[in-house]
Amino acid sequence: MSARIDLDLDRREEGVVATITINNPAKLNVMNSRLNAEFVQRTEEACEEAELRVVVLTGKGGRAFVGGADIKEMATLDAAGARAFIEGVHGTCKAIRDLPVPVIARIEGYCYGAGLEMAAACDMRVATEASVFGMPEVRVGVPSVVEAALLPGLIGWGKTQELVYTGSDMNAEEALRCRFVERV
Repeated sequence: MSARIDLDLDRREEGVVATITINNPAKLNVMNSRLNAEFVQRTEEACEEAELRVVVLTGKGGRAFVGGADIKEMATLDAAGARAFIEGVHGTCKAIRDLPVPVIARIEGYCYGAGLEMAAACDMRVATEASVFGMPEVRVGVPSVVEAALLPGLIGWGKTQELVYTGSDMNAEEALRCRFVERV
């Protein structure tokens, strides 16, 4: 099965609940260029629903919400390709922020790098006890350059600096304590 972004529309009496699922579980739901573009398309499709009331963003398979950006793809890019890739991740996060209804991140498992940035772009975040959050790309020399700017408003400058400078992880309890997630 090819990696893809799924859109499920649940039509209820109160309105439409859209679930957007990153479906790349064999690779911890990492986001590549194609998936970023497809994600933006799915958010546009969800917006076509006149009765849209909420969007739930999640990852398939239970092991990861989004395990980050596709480092293997990134390793093959020249400067122009890297800029395009970063703009694609930014476009994904902008698509989340531009949705006209509340967006809830349903986080199960790893929420790393681009996944953490996508979750930060959501209006609310709900995690499981097994959820793990971080920016591990900095440990291999890849800076957090896209939506990490959203983090200080959610978790403060100190915690943001810890994550983006050291690449350390935080568990669900710590994410709740620093107010990155609203509920575990």
